Amino acid sequence: MRTRKAIDTLTDITSRLDDVMAKENQILIHRRPHELAGYATEKEELASAYEREMAELQANPTLLSRAEPEEINRLKDATKRFQQVLEEHRRLVQTTKSVTDRMLKAITEEVSAKQRPVEGYDQTANIRTPFNRNAKPVSLALNQIV
Repeated sequence: MRTRKAIDTLTDITSRLDDVMAKENQILIHRRPHELAGYATEKEELASAYEREMAELQANPTLLSRAEPEEINRLKDATKRFQQVLEEHRRLVQTTKSVTDRMLKAITEEVSAKQRPVEGYDQTANIRTPFNRNAKPVSLALNQIV
């Protein structure tokens, strides 16, 4: 009985974590990353539970050897779906971060260019920029948590 409960619990946790990650993927696809915070607590709790169940299975490998084939297949299917959703999530987060980084770079360059305009070229064909001791430095802050 303990074997079935352990496998069922891990399968359930994996499926629930899969659902949360799929919802987060939809949020990222629709470009509303500020909504991710609503799933943070649930995802953290499920990830901790997943870790505990996996540690228990690793500590007691006989639980898997005594499991019924259909239980193992359900767990494998849930794990495979979860891995696919995780890969999509990784790709979406990486894309979002890349777009954000490029946008910030463009904004920074534009602000810098407007504050320090090019005056032309000097005698050695180098671009001349005015040195203004009173110019305010460009400063941007970025919260990299996605």
